[in-house]
Amino acid sequence: MKRGRENSDVEKFSEAEGIERKYRYRSLILKRKIKLPRVVARGMVGPDCAVHLYSQEVGKKAG
Repeated sequence: MKRGRENSDVEKFSEAEGIERKYRYRSLILKRKIKLPRVVARGMVGPDCAVHLYSQEVGKKAG
C-alpha cells in the first residue's frame, strides 16, 4: 500500500511542477521577455491576453 501512495505523491509533484512552469512561461510572455508565434502564445496565455499583446505590437510597427 505504501508504494501506491508514493506514486500518488510523485504524480502530484509532477503536476505541480507543470503548473509552475506554465505560470513562469506565461509571465515571461506577458513581460515580453520571450517572443513566440501568435498561435503558441494564444495557447499559453489565452486568447484575450494574446490579442492585447499582439495588437500593441502591430500598432508599434505601423506607427
